[in-house]
Amino acid sequence: MINACLLADRLVLVPMTHDDASDLALIAADASIFRYIPDIPQPFDAGRWVRSVVANDAHRIKHVIRLRTGEPVGFLQLGQRRNGDLQIGYFLARAHWGHGFAREACLSALGFLAGLGDERPVHAAVHRDNLTSLRMLGSMGFRRLDSMPPRADLPLDMIDHVRSPVRDGRGGILAR
Repeated sequence: MINACLLADRLVLVPMTHDDASDLALIAADASIFRYIPDIPQPFDAGRWVRSVVANDAHRIKHVIRLRTGEPVGFLQLGQRRNGDLQIGYFLARAHWGHGFAREACLSALGFLAGLGDERPVHAAVHRDNLTSLRMLGSMGFRRLDSMPPRADLPLDMIDHVRSPVRDGRGGILAR
């Protein structure tokens, strides 16, 4: 697990602790933010969910996304699927949709991963009706997969995407 804070232009990604349950409960008060995230049970129980995520060692990055003022914006995780593939996922409070925060947070996490020299592709599963996230993934270099990876265990309405590391002219990995 990564215990470092990740900095972005307008955001700081802070490792999640049990104390974040109340902030995540506020973010999740609008249950519609989970419309496209079938893996998160509803009604959302922030305390139980935070305990589960904190205890899951398969997640390398499990951070609360905050504005530089400290205000909670959402959550981002980068972890392993059951089949071993890396997967990035996030959710944001509705009030923070449309400001580029999801993209900024994702690029910060992907850049951090690249800085560690991790050369594995990163997957992202997006609900087929979540057009905004589908466009955002494309803008970050993710490409749609025509078939699901073996044992990915994704719900049928999800479309898998993958982003391979971007290399510079010397063979090093770029964050992009």
